[in-house]
Amino acid sequence: MATRRTVLKAAAALAFPLPDVPVGRRRLRDLGLRLGLLTPGPLGAITDVAGVTVGQTTVADPARKARTGVTVILPRNTLASAPCRAGAAVLNGNGEMTGVMSIRRTGLVDVPILLTGTANVGIAYEAAMSTIFPTRGIAIPPNPVVAECWDALGDIRARHLTAEHVVSALRSATSGPVAEGGAGGGAGMTAYGFKGGIGTSSRVVAANHGGYTVGVLVNANHGTREQLTIAGVPVGRELENLPNERPRSSSSIVMVAATDAPLSSRQLERLALRMAMGLARTGATANTSSGDLMLAFSTAKYGTPALDDERVTPLFQAVVEATEESVLNALALGTDVVGADGSVCPALPLDRVVALLQARRAIT
Repeated sequence: MATRRTVLKAAAALAFPLPDVPVGRRRLRDLGLRLGLLTPGPLGAITDVAGVTVGQTTVADPARKARTGVTVILPRNTLASAPCRAGAAVLNGNGEMTGVMSIRRTGLVDVPILLTGTANVGIAYEAAMSTIFPTRGIAIPPNPVVAECWDALGDIRARHLTAEHVVSALRSATSGPVAEGGAGGGAGMTAYGFKGGIGTSSRVVAANHGGYTVGVLVNANHGTREQLTIAGVPVGRELENLPNERPRSSSSIVMVAATDAPLSSRQLERLALRMAMGLARTGATANTSSGDLMLAFSTAKYGTPALDDERVTPLFQAVVEATEESVLNALALGTDVVGADGSVCPALPLDRVVALLQARRAIT
């Protein structure tokens, strides 16, 4: 069996470039874990889908007990985009995603997608509308998509997010690597009893299946520690002598998928639903208070004929694998955080996780 030093050295050449990686934090893939059968795109991010950009603003001020933010996805890197075909799905609907009724009626999305905290929905919606509306030159107002999770690591009722923060995220959206863990809308999120938040990944299907890319971005704020499963290993149950898990009143996860494959809105709804299967691989069960919301869109030129249904199956596998890895990336890039109530939300202990996975030969 290879030593951990050998694993790290071999993985270094395969590591995806990441922005602002906290000291001591690495993606599990960079530590030798390989999930699924398909290959990630160059960045292992939703931005591997050409044209998709991501912008984030993080609001973290312990003195004010502020820990929140916003993550913005622009499907076509513009505030006034041509429409993308889209589909939405709900696993457990104890949460909010504005614009879903419009997406389900039209099968289209042509506005930014914003991920933030529960108390920030109105702030984000108004700021996005004020930013988008002048770019349209039409009388019909936009209907921004704003999806929320209860970011209780900060003082959620203080509503520390401002319109300026939202506009900054919208204006800063770029292609390339995406900051994960406590970045942007993930600043105040907890997943499986550890620091969670933003995670992203991608997969590329084989050339004989079209060579299409599927990228996923999640805001993970769900699950209990004992549920956490990595590569089939019940990591959450086997980790011992950790700080007590923070009490929590609710849990949620928002999952967004992008692809360059030409799919119909019906097919995209089916693609969105498959993200639940990737989530389940990490141990989640979508409890009563969970808001598990899913959205998928295609950047293929509007009007391009959709694939035949039998050609969509490889994309299902891609989105399942990318979702699973996105959730784990959110955990792997998290850091220890003291919540507004004074309790500690610990980071996933990577060294101990790697040792468990090596013992089970999930990492060799």
